Amino acid sequence: MWLKRHRRYSVTSNRRRRNKLSVTLCNLGVGATFGESILHDLPRDSTVVTKTTCELLRVEQQDFRLIFEVGGKFIRKCAPGTELVEWLLNLSPIVHTRTQAAGMWQALLEEGVLCHVAKEQPFKDKCFLYRFKSDEDGTAGGAPTSDDVNHANEHIREALPALLHRGPDATLRMILRKPSHERTQEELELVYEELLHIAALSHLSTSIKRELASIIVFEAHAHAGTVYWDKFN
Repeated sequence: MWLKRHRRYSVTSNRRRRNKLSVTLCNLGVGATFGESILHDLPRDSTVVTKTTCELLRVEQQDFRLIFEVGGKFIRKCAPGTELVEWLLNLSPIVHTRTQAAGMWQALLEEGVLCHVAKEQPFKDKCFLYRFKSDEDGTAGGAPTSDDVNHANEHIREALPALLHRGPDATLRMILRKPSHERTQEELELVYEELLHIAALSHLSTSIKRELASIIVFEAHAHAGTVYWDKFN
């Protein structure tokens, strides 16, 4: 729970409850949290008692678990998109903006390295849950050693420049796969700026290009021999 407004709580130990004795462990003020045991499905080890009038925000355990459950299964080894973006921003100074970081994760998602836990979303800098493909199929193994972590961090830093270069294209493809009514104004502006670099459209007016930004779509064909234009039809 999160203490929103007003005054204080005291936290007491339950260990002597049978003898009706309690020991004050700490006092909590505005902004404090308690009830973290729901994260690990553990029994409560203390009692929280209000000392004054209080207002707080509460999340029921069953509701909290639904965030991490897909199809009735508890999803482990996952993280929200917002945290993945922040991790990249903190990892290297070459990643300057959240948009850049989100594009890099989208590139990894397109390549199958990362996936949305329910396979329903492209990468978004929001509280949607994502995980690595190796964690999904069970090939990741057990907990990494410190040497594994250091080696992985070094490898990631070496790969960041290439990933940063591919991020904008991945972001553009993601936008162009969306229906026009789902594209935000910021996304439409990004598509419009891309259209400015297409020579075949240079003779069109600005207003026409902006209209095109809302209706142009992306498509990909994995196999050779696909007929795009048949002169006989």
